[in-house]
Amino acid sequence: HSDVSITIIVMSLYVLSSLQGNFLMSGFRCNGNYAQGNLILIITRITECFIVLVSVTLGAKLVLVSTIFFVVRSFGWTVLYLVLKVRVPWLKLGFNYSSFTEIKQLFQPAITFMAIPLGNAINNQGFLMVVAISLNPASVAIFSTMRTLSRFAFQIVNGIGNAVWPELSAAYGAGDLQSARNIHRRSVQASAWMSILASAALLAFGQQIINIWTNGKIPYNPVLFGGFLIIVIVNTLWFSSSIALVATNNHSNMSIRYVSVTIISIILSLILAQRVGMYGIIICICLGDLFMNFYVLRASLRILDDSFKYFVRALFSIPSFRFY
Repeated sequence: HSDVSITIIVMSLYVLSSLQGNFLMSGFRCNGNYAQGNLILIITRITECFIVLVSVTLGAKLVLVSTIFFVVRSFGWTVLYLVLKVRVPWLKLGFNYSSFTEIKQLFQPAITFMAIPLGNAINNQGFLMVVAISLNPASVAIFSTMRTLSRFAFQIVNGIGNAVWPELSAAYGAGDLQSARNIHRRSVQASAWMSILASAALLAFGQQIINIWTNGKIPYNPVLFGGFLIIVIVNTLWFSSSIALVATNNHSNMSIRYVSVTIISIILSLILAQRVGMYGIIICICLGDLFMNFYVLRASLRILDDSFKYFVRALFSIPSFRFY
């Protein structure tokens, strides 16, 4: 019990330091150095994971593992701060230049932005609770394992969104809508193609991966897993397009709709799960993502003054690595 308590405290400090450290990334974003700042952050994550893996292999316990996470991440934030002072010397931390007027202007988009991770949390945990309530603990293990593996493809999409976000903000802020449109089109195209290719690979090797991962304890369900991969592809379209709304501070309505649609989908899944089991939950998740596609794509194209015809043409053109 004491180990658990200490671990929770240390991991809470780890999360708090990460929240504060993320402010440093804004300095790299605003000055065109996002790639450098992100590289430092990625190296920090890889380092902490590597050290933790070695420590656990050598028999490290919970308290030591959580401490390693906290110490390595704190060191990474320190390096990030020192580099920021060199790369963006005019940006100072502190309250000297704070503006209440600026805070008022940013308050609404900041609060509504928080609805996005809230929606993700409700999505991730809500449907698991539906499985637990409507079915049984064994179904929870199957559902969670299949969904976790399918989400591997989504991590690639998330990486693309984070990479183009500051560039899209810069183009839109400078009034260069043509560049903003091109970034949006190419990022959605790259995300869609990569999610399709990753999903195809997972569909081909999913059974082998799950058998190795769970030591044969979790039975493979090809229909259920295929349903999750379809969700990933559908989700990819609206999520990659939503970067246009987030990058231009036009995400408020989208965030509210996302939370609302997720809650409605969970309620509907409670009804369908009683009739068709986990497949009913898959249907509800997919319907929610289809609604988000309809709203987000229209909103993004409107903000960027883009044509649906040309957007679709770019989506199905030969994939290109040029975003401008």
